[in-house]
Amino acid sequence: MKRLEDIHEISLLLETPIQVTLSLAKRALVGQFTGLWPSPKSTQNWANKNWAPLIKNNVTSYFLRRGLFLFEFTSKDDKDLIFQNGPYFMGPQGLYLNK
Repeated sequence: MKRLEDIHEISLLLETPIQVTLSLAKRALVGQFTGLWPSPKSTQNWANKNWAPLIKNNVTSYFLRRGLFLFEFTSKDDKDLIFQNGPYFMGPQGLYLNK
């Protein structure tokens, strides 16, 4: 039988998850859809088609749960540009700008 003193302890630095979270908060937006929920593929396709020409780097969408997506941008400037030009709505023809 192993003694507690013989078991190696593994610990993660508290700063690492916090740094990752803060970095993501600077470069990501959360999108909420009500009513009909778009598929992850259609949401990513729309972002590539409509946001990619406006931003300098990439955007990746992640399905969080029904109706919620995380849009991760490579840079804070890209995220800010998209945020400042919103909001965005989903209609029968797909997601469109509110302009």
